[in-house]
Amino acid sequence: MGASSGNYSGTNALPLNPANVVDSRYLLFVHVGGVGLDLQNNYARWSAPFSFVTMATGTYDDKYRTSPGGPLKWMNSYAGVNQNRKNIRMILNVEGRGPAIQYNNQKHKTGIAMGVRYRLMTSLNNTSEPVGEAIVTSLKSPNYTTTPSTGNAFTLNNGLYNEYFITIGKVIKDEDEGFFKGGITLKRFVSDFATNVTGTDIDYLLSRTPSNWKPGMIRTTIDLPKTEGSFSNVTAGSLGLSSLTKINGLGTGFGLDLGLIYEFRPDGRKYEFTHNGQRVSDPTKNKYKYRIGFSIVDIGYLRYSDPGMVNVANVSSTNDRIEPDDFYKLKGTDGFIRSIENVYSLDPTTYQHSYTVLFPATTILSFDYAYSEKIYIHTIWRQSVLPGNRRGPIGHSGISVIPRYERKYFEFSAPISLDNNYSNLNVGLAVRAGGLYLGSDNALGIFNIGNPRGISVYAGLFLPIYARLPKSPLKCYYDENYKIKGYRKKKLSFFRKV
Repeated sequence: MGASSGNYSGTNALPLNPANVVDSRYLLFVHVGGVGLDLQNNYARWSAPFSFVTMATGTYDDKYRTSPGGPLKWMNSYAGVNQNRKNIRMILNVEGRGPAIQYNNQKHKTGIAMGVRYRLMTSLNNTSEPVGEAIVTSLKSPNYTTTPSTGNAFTLNNGLYNEYFITIGKVIKDEDEGFFKGGITLKRFVSDFATNVTGTDIDYLLSRTPSNWKPGMIRTTIDLPKTEGSFSNVTAGSLGLSSLTKINGLGTGFGLDLGLIYEFRPDGRKYEFTHNGQRVSDPTKNKYKYRIGFSIVDIGYLRYSDPGMVNVANVSSTNDRIEPDDFYKLKGTDGFIRSIENVYSLDPTTYQHSYTVLFPATTILSFDYAYSEKIYIHTIWRQSVLPGNRRGPIGHSGISVIPRYERKYFEFSAPISLDNNYSNLNVGLAVRAGGLYLGSDNALGIFNIGNPRGISVYAGLFLPIYARLPKSPLKCYYDENYKIKGYRKKKLSFFRKV
């Protein structure tokens, strides 16, 4: 949010509203590359004596290891859970924003951009509390030993998507105090990797017995009196760097974003001047007192089809059992699906080999208020349109208030968000300096403040060519409208008094 909400966000602002492509503060914006990660859940809080970052980098003290210099000794107390949560949700979005370019044509009041995004979207939705507890505690909760659990459900989605886009926008109206602009983004989706596992009605009971092959170890088995669900799996084998440039794959589809922006400009006319006989607005200045935007993004679909590498199956079974070795040392999602096949004795000849998923269409309403020339307060409301208990990439809703300090070469913002379907309070920080931006939409997770429910981090580089005033058509000509800094003010000599 912090890197996308300002007037100098360039192509980073287009996923929020494609109308941002026009009337930009840049003449040319070249995005070199960026990467971001966002992990959130509404069930478990990080309660370890060290942060996510410390764990990820392995810099925790030896007293938290199984042995000096060894791996982390995990304790269930590191993740406190909300026992009253009925619908558990977890999202993990990893995004790479590749090369992109944006051009603003001040003369014709149009803008155009094109580029590519790489999106890894993982979600766990519609999940009952016993399943969530089993995931967090690694099946070590004492409640599982003698207590059967019935009527459980979950929806797990994981997919990697290439998104090639082109955005065009135009000023619709520029009169008096009102300014309208609109934009549209056309997308091409390509995917060679996607997995969905859905459980709609699952009964299970965990049993523990001493291990026969290692003293002191406990052998855990899961009895499944009833299982109703389905799965789909798409994989083209290893995913190397060549997959980043693919324009065709096992899954292909199209999408679009639509957006409108209105700006209230009570002093808009003071930023205008005459150039080559036309009224021109100063492209270097923000002119609005407030700005309202509405967009609907991620409208689209993907169609997967292949007789060998796309598999879809339903599961309806009774009296099954999962042994400890069934899901041990899995080799990716293929290994996970093979284990499901073995547990339920599924017949691959009954599988379907094509299906369609929808992208997570989301409506976005924004209000950006200019408190002063350098200080703004931006409110963004995102509402997911499609349900979360379906196959495919899943969106989530939230609202953010983003105060920011904005200059041409520097920007600082601190987004405050009620996120993950309004269940998580996140506080972030973001900085833009020259052609570098970095930040977090959930800095609490980075600094381990308040037992966070997730973590967020992003960074990127771009090359800016800022918009500038056109040169005066006649160096000796003077017009009262040329009172903008940078213009020459000189009268014709034969009009001077002698």
